[in-house]
Amino acid sequence: MWRLRWVAVAATGVVLLLIVAIGRASASPQAQDESRPSTEALSRLLRLHDLPLGFLILRTAFTEITLPSIGCEEIDPAEAQPRLAKFLDRYSPSGCLAIYARLFRVPGQGPYPVIAASGAAELESVEAAETGLRVSRELLSHILNDKPPVEVPSPEVIGDASRLFRWDEGSLFGDDEEPSSFLAWRSGNVVAVTFAAGYRFPESEAAAVELARRQQAHLEAPMPYTRAEMDDTEIALEDPALEVPVYWLGRGTAGRRGMPSLRFRDSSSTTSSALREPRVSLFYSARLGRKPDEGVEIRLWSPPQWKRLVRKRQAPGVTRCQRTFKLSLPQGRAVLYSGLEGGRAPCAKRHRVYTARIYLPGVVATVETLSSCAVCASAGAGPYDSLAGMKAIVRAFRLRP
Repeated sequence: MWRLRWVAVAATGVVLLLIVAIGRASASPQAQDESRPSTEALSRLLRLHDLPLGFLILRTAFTEITLPSIGCEEIDPAEAQPRLAKFLDRYSPSGCLAIYARLFRVPGQGPYPVIAASGAAELESVEAAETGLRVSRELLSHILNDKPPVEVPSPEVIGDASRLFRWDEGSLFGDDEEPSSFLAWRSGNVVAVTFAAGYRFPESEAAAVELARRQQAHLEAPMPYTRAEMDDTEIALEDPALEVPVYWLGRGTAGRRGMPSLRFRDSSSTTSSALREPRVSLFYSARLGRKPDEGVEIRLWSPPQWKRLVRKRQAPGVTRCQRTFKLSLPQGRAVLYSGLEGGRAPCAKRHRVYTARIYLPGVVATVETLSSCAVCASAGAGPYDSLAGMKAIVRAFRLRP
């Protein structure tokens, strides 16, 4: 499953350029601020909820708009072919793109590409959109090592006209067994594209067509793509193959006994057999109004996995100059630890950090504090890095509905 995450990251640049194969969205450039791309086409993208359970929004580096992980860009391919260059010079299009990566698969809920992408560009006229569709093969060639994809008959027409392409000259993601398919189509003055990778042919083609069919509903009845629809922070917790019940602190906790509130930020999960990969990781942030903010990471381990970690002396937590504090819980117990993470300094001369282990039916949880700044990986020094902070977290721990 973590391999799928790596593939998703590798795909970012490829699929980002994919939107150029459609154009750069919206009405004439004189009608908007040329320094920022239009976001009108966001309402015509495939939504996260249009995909089967198990997909996440691929994190990208767009900075021009405030919407999370969904982007709009203006990109010109280098050394465009003459017909393509004429189209770009005449219409100066821009477009929006959403990229999704499959974290896990639930049987019976297809389609199941490893990567699914959705792009849309609203041009100034039907004529412009028709031209954009005609040059879509040339544009795709710019992201496929200058080798045009092979056009194959589409099993159905999406919108007013559609073109189906396959790419099997080698994988975009370093795996020869993962061909890619593209479906480009026009609906009125909008040109759209779907992308599917991770299937063999003809499955990837069928996936691209099915995604286009679902996206066409948004072309016909565009609605804002809301932040709530983009929220994928709990998706990793929905995998039915997880071996543990999911306990957490909820979407957030109110501050108690002088502790700041905690806000749920993200989660990850895996069914990998790797010993040191927790089944579930939960990330919380304390809203302290300062940076770096204090974070809390909770990791869930299956009981057999935990026994192996303990036996191999690889269980996470503080190991030097250790002090322990025990708590009884309605359905289990917790042990809080105070100690040093490493080094050889005398115990009394070092800053002590606090962690916790929570033992509940079917799961062992570990709790650690950390800095939430982009470059920090050490334990935090905020209110939760304390005995009172660990007690507050343990007492708020509960089974996720």
